[in-house]
Parts: sequence; structure tokens; C-alpha cells
Amino acid sequence: MDFRKLLSVPFFAGIVVGIVTTGVAADMLGSGVFSDVQPGSYYDVAVGRLYGQGIVKGFEGKYRPGDFVTRADVAVMLDRALNGEAGVSVSVRRSSSSRSVASSTEASSSVSISSVANIGVNGGFRFSTEKISFPESAANVSFSVQRYGGAKGATTVRYATVDGTAKSTVRYNQASGVISFADGETTKIINLKFINNLIAEPNEAFTVILSEATGGAVVGTPGVITVTVLDNDGGGGNTTGSSSSSGGSSGTSSSGAPGGSITFSAWAYALDENGGSVPITVLRKGSSSSAVTVNYATAAGSATPGINYTETQGTLSFAAGENSKSFSVQLTHQSGIDGNKALTLKLSTVTGGASLDSPNSVPLTVVDVEASGSTATGSVLFSTDNYTVNYKDKSALVTVFRRGGYGSTVSVNYATGDNSAVSGLDYTTTTGTLTFAPGESNKSFTVPLNGASFTGNKRINLTLGTISGPAVHGTQPNSAITIVGL
Repeated sequence: MDFRKLLSVPFFAGIVVGIVTTGVAADMLGSGVFSDVQPGSYYDVAVGRLYGQGIVKGFEGKYRPGDFVTRADVAVMLDRALNGEAGVSVSVRRSSSSRSVASSTEASSSVSISSVANIGVNGGFRFSTEKISFPESAANVSFSVQRYGGAKGATTVRYATVDGTAKSTVRYNQASGVISFADGETTKIINLKFINNLIAEPNEAFTVILSEATGGAVVGTPGVITVTVLDNDGGGGNTTGSSSSSGGSSGTSSSGAPGGSITFSAWAYALDENGGSVPITVLRKGSSSSAVTVNYATAAGSATPGINYTETQGTLSFAAGENSKSFSVQLTHQSGIDGNKALTLKLSTVTGGASLDSPNSVPLTVVDVEASGSTATGSVLFSTDNYTVNYKDKSALVTVFRRGGYGSTVSVNYATGDNSAVSGLDYTTTTGTLTFAPGESNKSFTVPLNGASFTGNKRINLTLGTISGPAVHGTQPNSAITIVGL
């Protein structure tokens, strides 16, 4: 028997999982984070859990499962597992040739003495790491809050999400609450929901903050964790996203341009890679009394022109009285599983007294049919189970996704309904039909709010109704709008 296997990275990961109780959701896998972790391997789940807990971090985007652990690695991983990164923060750099641990100048070690010394018998609260990342496809994610330095008596601590580049209702569901620890309890779990949209956009982040500890406990360090949503639709990176990443609205324009305002018909488009060409509709809203033109063009992203699609550009001419024009983008089918690819569609340079309105730069996703197993029948669903707005907002934006079956026209009815919010008092009853033309994947509607002040929160029910065309209701045919009051 080769006893070196006992010191292999995957084997030791399994040991650590057995020692500690982690709080990463079951759908968080190592293969979803590291490119060199084989999906379905015996260590896939263990690596995902330890990564989510901040115990293992990989090296330059890889886990390197064939490496052996050293005594230094063992010390670092066990310290992270048992004490969290507030105690010791160590960065280990490996040599690509000898797999040896680099000199101490490549590592930093800082012990936070005050974070322990100033904590009494009731303990302190902290996250197990300062940063954590999940792919957006891991719809339900969770991580732990630790009580350390003492565990006497019942205590509570409040948590809340705070938008960063990742916005609630677009990339994740806003969450807040109070976590209760009984006497002797040292670990609790926070559960969050991501929104897996079909938009290629940068990796984006938000934070979760601990505050208002009770029962003699305090908030320790780290009391803030940064959660990064890793895009899985061909975006990624850290560049600024286009206007489409905010969800957007396909409502009427506020522009008073004499030639009207020019926009795309949807905030995102998609089609199976073997679907031929994607029809793209451009709308003119407002005045149509004059002739106007607008330029259009494709821009490469993770999709490559000549490989995944045919580069396209041109000019659309609207005659007086015309409100709709279209062009198409030809897709190319690549055999094999290589993931969804994305490009950007852009409008520019309008003439005839017209103006550009949002959306004028939108993503087009080329869907990998070998990976998705796409069929002719799609589904329609709300983008999240809750949309949160302030009572001072004029309206709530609601986004509906179409997933699969992109080659056909599909319509779905929508309606609001009273919950604790009352129509006529808190909001205006809204009903209608969203129509997804071939290639359109994201549509939206708005619900007007009345601006009445109140204490606490109120909710509006949202329902997707009758569907026309080859589609069924998806996993979220019902949702709600939460209006946050005083």
C-alpha cells in the first residue's frame, strides 16, 4: 500500500470534513469551483464543502488534487476548520515543479489577540472566513456563523445582506434576520438564495454583516463576509457590467426626443447553438413622425466570431410611422460540451432626432445543447421568489425568465393580488401578457406603487397564469413584492 495516499489532498479533505461541521449547501461541489476537480469524483462534495467554509482555497483557480499535503498544509487547514480565519490567516504558495512550500516571506501570519482576549464567557460571533465564492448555479447556498471564546448562556446576533456590485432581486435574494444560540451552542447556519439568470455578466459580490449581539456576547472579527457570485453564462471577470445586468424594464421611454427613442425588445436573448439564426427586434417608442436610423453591431465575449457566431453589423432605417425593425445573428453549432457562450448586441449612432434608450446593450447567449440537453419545450418563471422595494419607490420591477425552447414564440399572463398590501391603497392592480419572441429570454413588467407610508413590511402576490406556445410553468410560477415601510 502506498501510504503517501494518506497525505493526498483529496484524502485529507475527507478527514477534515469528518472532523468539522460545515454549512455549505449540498449543491456546492468542488467541480463547480475548480477546473481540475473531476465531477462525481469521490472528493467532489468534500472539496466543495471545505471551499465554502474557507478551509481550502486552491491555487490560481485550481485545487491540484494530485498534490500531497505537508505538515504546514495540515496545520493551516486544521486551524481554519477549528478556529476560523480570524485567528490565523496564512497564504501558502506552492512551487509548480517541486510542490514544496515556499519560504515564509510568501506567507503572512497575523494573530488577532484582541479578538479573543476581549471576549467574555458569553463568547463572540464571527464568520469562518472573510471571503467566499459560489457559482450562481448553486441556487441555495449556506455558510456558518461561529460562536467562539465562550458559549455560556443564550445569545443572539443579527445578520443582513448588503448590496455591492451584486444587486438583490437580480443576483441574489435579500435576507436578514436574528440567529439564536442556546447555552453551549457554537455554530449556526445562514441560508441564502442565488438567482441563476441567463445573462453573461461579470462576477459580482455582496456582503453579509453581523451586528447587535445580545446576551453579553460581542461581534468579533471577521464580522463581515464578502460573497462573490461566479457567473456561469460566459461572463466572469471583474469588469463593469452592461446596463442589462440590472434586470431592466421594457416599459415605455421617458425620452421626449422628436424622433422617438430606440431600444431592444428584450433585456437578454438566447438560442440553442443549433437553432440557426437569432431574430433581434429593435423598437421605436414615443414619437414616430420622422424617418430615423440606428446602427447595430455584435461584440465578442466568451463567444468567438467565426466559431460560435457570425459577426454582424449594419444600419436599421425606420420610415415615418414605423416602430419596429429587426436583424438576425447566425449561430454556429460546435459539437462537444464547451459550455454556454455569450456575446453582446449594441445599438449606436441614431439620426433623425431620435435617441437611444435602455436597453441598448444586451447579452446574447449561445446555449450549448450538448451540456443542457435542450428541448423544443421551455419554461417560464419569475426570476426570484421575492422582489424587495421601498415604499418611496414609484414602482417595482418584476423580471420573468424563459428557459429553453428559445426557437418559438411563447406568451404568459401575469397578475398581482392582495396579500398584506392592498390594491388602491399601497399599489395599483397590474395584469397583462408578456410575449417572448423567438430568441428572447428575459422580459419584465412594472407594478406602480402609491407611496403611502406605513410601519413594517407589506407584500403583494405575483402569479404567472395561462401560457400560450410550447412552454410550461417553471419552478417559480408564484412570487411576491415586499414593500419595506418605515
